Amino acid sequence: MRRAEETERKIGDRLDSAVQLGGWMKRMNGVLATAAACLLWGAGPAQAESVELDVAQSTTSMASSITSSANPEAILRGKTSAVSATVLDQFGASMGGVSVSFSMVSGPGSIGPASGTTDSSGSASTTYAAPWNFPGKSILAVVRSCIVQNGLCSDVTITIRKH
Repeated sequence: MRRAEETERKIGDRLDSAVQLGGWMKRMNGVLATAAACLLWGAGPAQAESVELDVAQSTTSMASSITSSANPEAILRGKTSAVSATVLDQFGASMGGVSVSFSMVSGPGSIGPASGTTDSSGSASTTYAAPWNFPGKSILAVVRSCIVQNGLCSDVTITIRKH
């Protein structure tokens, strides 16, 4: 009898552990372990009085996408553009409290601040400042927004014109 109890405990321990599948957390409690032990060791299904399965959706959100935008997307030299990044979780919901970094990928100009935290709507922002002088009539600048936690990034292109 002791061996059966020990085996049941081991099965229960394994079944009690959470397994994440496609954003769902599934936890099977010890009652199911009792039923499994009865079936596996020949006690028969008649001795398993009840079987419960407790399924609950995970409340743990994970940042899984980031999109960037600039407003306006085209500016004159010496002007600024607001760059914002929006972070969504694996369920498509906005995520507040996520650290986002901003950096220049290419082109002239500067950004500030270089990092921020998303608000309750999942947005963090920085300001791009275009230079006064550059060769040609127009030039492109690319600003990158990245989720610090997992390295996911998104780029936005801003066009700078002299006139």
